[in-house]
Amino acid sequence: MILPLWLLGTLLVGGTTLATVAALWWVRRLVPPERLRAHHDVGGFILGVIGAIYAILLAFVVLVVWERYGEAEIIAEREANALIDIYRLAPGLPEPIKVKIRAGARDYAKRVIAAEWPAMNRGAIDDGTTHALDQLWRDSMGVKAEDSRETAIFGHLLDRLIDVSDNRQLRLLASRTGIQGTMWLVLAIGGVATLVFTFYFGVERFAVQAGMTALLATLISLVLFLISALNFPFTGDLKVESEAMQTTLVRFDIIEKHEASEH
Repeated sequence: MILPLWLLGTLLVGGTTLATVAALWWVRRLVPPERLRAHHDVGGFILGVIGAIYAILLAFVVLVVWERYGEAEIIAEREANALIDIYRLAPGLPEPIKVKIRAGARDYAKRVIAAEWPAMNRGAIDDGTTHALDQLWRDSMGVKAEDSRETAIFGHLLDRLIDVSDNRQLRLLASRTGIQGTMWLVLAIGGVATLVFTFYFGVERFAVQAGMTALLATLISLVLFLISALNFPFTGDLKVESEAMQTTLVRFDIIEKHEASEH
């Protein structure tokens, strides 16, 4: 089950902050501030080291998921652009293959938008889209070039078809690959350790210490929420949309209109 982004954020940020303040209140009830102040020097040094290590780890993970998200957008655009090239190259091939190739390219684009994008949101693969791509391959391999010009065009078309297949495979892989459980465990332990060490400071007024601790808990949980939201680039409310492939269908229509106006 995929939670809505707002609900996930509320549960993660709100739950973490409330739990941290509650734990701080419990510690303050057990240990008076006077006893905690005796450990400020050592506790402050250790907190600084732990905080620095955890900050570096968080920054590294955020950078990784952000780069993967950007790469997923590029993969989707490359796939769409290669499909447009196939549509442009098809008229240079003999009849009736060129009609089949164009029809196959259009069918593939429609299936990617209507079926495969929703399937990726669930971490699945759409078999119908796979069959559409296989059919496009079969139609393309049925080309029998009659001269050197058609041979050259056919070679370029196969290159673009390979690009479509490769980028689709990369897109599907990206939709199911994210930060693994071990890394999440390390992030969780690091966050808990950082927050727990703030309990060892005996600020006279509980409200002041609770406010500072709550602010730190909110900041850490917000970063973890960002990592979670971007972890799977084709899943959730912040997912990469099928805009590139939708634009491809529009380009198909524009190409055909231009060709019709030239005749």
